[in-house]
Amino acid sequence: MVDFVGQVMAAVPHIERMGGTVRTTQSLLGAYPMTVLISTSFADLDAYGAYADMTAADAQWQEFWGGAMADPTADIVRSGLYLNISG
Repeated sequence: MVDFVGQVMAAVPHIERMGGTVRTTQSLLGAYPMTVLISTSFADLDAYGAYADMTAADAQWQEFWGGAMADPTADIVRSGLYLNISG
């Protein structure tokens, strides 16, 4: 877990530099207790699109992500793209 949290903390400056806002939480109860959720939010879908384009082209991010995926410190349980409908 320590290695994983270290990777998450190393990713945050990259994500923020490219326009995302990161929130990291841990599940205490539910279907996947003790799992970690990394939520990245954007002002709107256009901002998300710009972020997605940037991650594909950003050399610093690609270097970080390539290293993280070469020796993963956790398993992805689930992922998704969610839209705020609360207003």
